[in-house]
Amino acid sequence: MVEIQDRAMEAYKRKLRSCRGEAANGHRTYDVQYLGPQFVTKAGEILQDRFGFGPLVERVVGLDAVITECKKGDLILHLGWDNWTGFYVMADSLAGDLVVDQFGDYVDSILANPAILLSEEEEADNKKHCRLLEVAAQRLSASQRLNWSAYSSGNEIARFALECKAAIERGAMTMAQKRELRRIFAPTSDWDDMVGDVDLGNCVFSLIEKL
Repeated sequence: MVEIQDRAMEAYKRKLRSCRGEAANGHRTYDVQYLGPQFVTKAGEILQDRFGFGPLVERVVGLDAVITECKKGDLILHLGWDNWTGFYVMADSLAGDLVVDQFGDYVDSILANPAILLSEEEEADNKKHCRLLEVAAQRLSASQRLNWSAYSSGNEIARFALECKAAIERGAMTMAQKRELRRIFAPTSDWDDMVGDVDLGNCVFSLIEKL
């Protein structure tokens, strides 16, 4: 079980590597593919608290994208999330280039040390979900039942559950992970086939919408 947990954490760390580049406008970009849409709000807080920007404005939220921006005087940063890029922030000026690089350095430090701040209620829900996913992973890895889904074994589902646990701890749960977790723990789905503990499965399933 420890070995499975370690492998899941290492795989997740690799996925959280950031990417820096240049947008079509010739200015700096910073993105992290596996940071979920909820990180846009956190990014806005960082830009306000550490870089003196105003609150996020003109936010557009869809099923597969979040688009917004923040301002500091005449300086504007564009940030958001989509299914292809993940979380991103980009500049449209030389002054913005410097901020994007500094912001990227700070976010990299957060990703190296899972300390993304949450409200007390969110933190409590996430801690509860992490505990439940760890218990569920233990039960899945011990299961010898046949499974008729795309997963070949309980160990394979356990690895995914622990990867989701690591994502929750870092505040970086993706929509794809959330959808798959919902599918696994939905009534009469993989969890019921492999383990069958209805109470534990329902507890995990009921918390997914809060992620």
